[in-house]
Amino acid sequence: MTSPATQFFSIPELFQALVPLLSNSSIVALAQVNHNLNEIYTPLIYQTISFRSKPATNVFDSLGSLDKSFRYACKMKLEENFCGPYSRSLKSFEEQYHQTSQPSSPLINTHQLLPLSPPRMNNLTQLQSYGSFLRQADVSYDYYSGDYLVHLCRILQFCPRIVDLSMHDVPIHDEQDILLIGRAISGLDSLRDVRLNLHLCRGSTLKSKVFSPIFFALPSGVEALNLALQNYRSSDIQPVTSNKTREVTVEQLRRRQEPLCKLRSWFGLETAKHDLQTITALLSHCPELERLEVPEYLSDTDIPEIATVIATSCPKLKHIHHWYSGQDPLAVMLITLITAMAQDTLVTLEYGGAEDENHKLGTSLQRHFGSLKSVIMRGCYHMESTTIQTILAGCRELEELTIEGGYDPCEIRLADAVAQQWASKKIRRLLIEINIGDMEELRKETFYSRRLPIVFTDTEADRMRQLKRLYQQVGSLLELEDLNLRITVPVDAMNGQDNYLCYRNVSFPGLMALPDEEAGRPGYLHLLAGLKNLKTLQGSFSADTEETKLTIDQGVCTWIHQHWPRLEKIAFFSRGTTLTAPFQWLVDQRANNQTPLDLFE
Repeated sequence: MTSPATQFFSIPELFQALVPLLSNSSIVALAQVNHNLNEIYTPLIYQTISFRSKPATNVFDSLGSLDKSFRYACKMKLEENFCGPYSRSLKSFEEQYHQTSQPSSPLINTHQLLPLSPPRMNNLTQLQSYGSFLRQADVSYDYYSGDYLVHLCRILQFCPRIVDLSMHDVPIHDEQDILLIGRAISGLDSLRDVRLNLHLCRGSTLKSKVFSPIFFALPSGVEALNLALQNYRSSDIQPVTSNKTREVTVEQLRRRQEPLCKLRSWFGLETAKHDLQTITALLSHCPELERLEVPEYLSDTDIPEIATVIATSCPKLKHIHHWYSGQDPLAVMLITLITAMAQDTLVTLEYGGAEDENHKLGTSLQRHFGSLKSVIMRGCYHMESTTIQTILAGCRELEELTIEGGYDPCEIRLADAVAQQWASKKIRRLLIEINIGDMEELRKETFYSRRLPIVFTDTEADRMRQLKRLYQQVGSLLELEDLNLRITVPVDAMNGQDNYLCYRNVSFPGLMALPDEEAGRPGYLHLLAGLKNLKTLQGSFSADTEETKLTIDQGVCTWIHQHWPRLEKIAFFSRGTTLTAPFQWLVDQRANNQTPLDLFE
């Protein structure tokens, strides 16, 4: 009888499809079986090469050992310490290949040359470079002297087919460095995704001179651009600005004339250091732009003009990102841009750090209620409850809503959450913080410990009616996959020494309980029975409160198992908690059905 292994290896198509899914160590073992398999699968081993370890004395050994394998590389991660030795070897190879009689470059140090004869890495499509300027012990002289950038750009010359380029922590000393980057990038015709993180020396006046040369040097096929500028902090090591060894003086870059018709995403557009004419020139080359990080503004008087330029130059813009960085605390530029855009064109809004003054953001979003699908707001200092109410009640196409505060919660009052019917039934991901009223009552004995039938006071009855409407609103979201519903806890309660509270160790009253009408015991879990697609349930669903210790029993666990078949995580307990019998039964049932369930935060 033919063994299963023989049958498997007799189907080359199956074998070739599954081997790339193995771990690298397994592929190495497979390549050592015989010469035939070694020839076939060695390229898989070296598809991704990472030079990010601490250099010590192993730089040359690490590079030299890959002499015959560079040609297989598709992805490379290269830390600054390896750039110099590798670049010098490339230079030496290039000079020997062309058999020139030119004198050696000052960058060539003969005792550091590697026994390496690398070809052009024609298969390399992704390169990520990282500096090490924050680790004083690891910073090489190349980084201090400015030669790091020279080495990095030389390496790019040997990688003509790069599609995805990330250059992190690149020091910029002078305009020659800017031109050098532009020249290196302009020759990469296959480039599609560019991420540049550039560092300027303290007191540098180059910030206004960086964007235009690099932007107009980009190949016309670029689809995504992320250009970030940072100044060295006072505690950072700074490269020196003199005694730099230079091979050449870079000529003035040729300015690209054709627009970037494939550019869809741009992060890092800064307007604070450019006049309106320059901004207009940049944006006129982005007719197909769809995603934009909202730039910092020049002054209040410039905001309407800049917003109009963005909206008119980029008519296909539909994804907006705004992160407060100290320049625009009231998000004036964001609000003005949203208002300037054509009606019902905004699809995604990511907003963080700023505050919403007098419901202005909610008012501006009304122009796009017919198109908004994703609203994500994180770390905001203040958000009007009516703004959140407006989004829930107005956005008809909404699929994702995340509103999360920073130190202070960005909450919606319970009365506002249930005042109107939520407009969208397409929501798949929902994270909101809800103020349900006096938190002091949550510290007291739960009403589930009262005698049956349970009788509410007028205040309690009114709040429970509102909570029931909230649960009905959530239960009507039949496409919901990720639910994170949080009770907001006042700061004074969170800092209490005797009874520490946060949203994780409270629970929504009555929500994790099944009703018993004959006994007069309320419960509202059944209102969420329609959430068949639910995968994660997080927020204020602690199973360790005085209420849920009484309400979550075997019946509730059985109900969860029956009604939420796709559930993967529910935040019942903190890590390390010992599960009681009903919860262990629930976990075991899911394990038997090969759908593991995590009950911990």
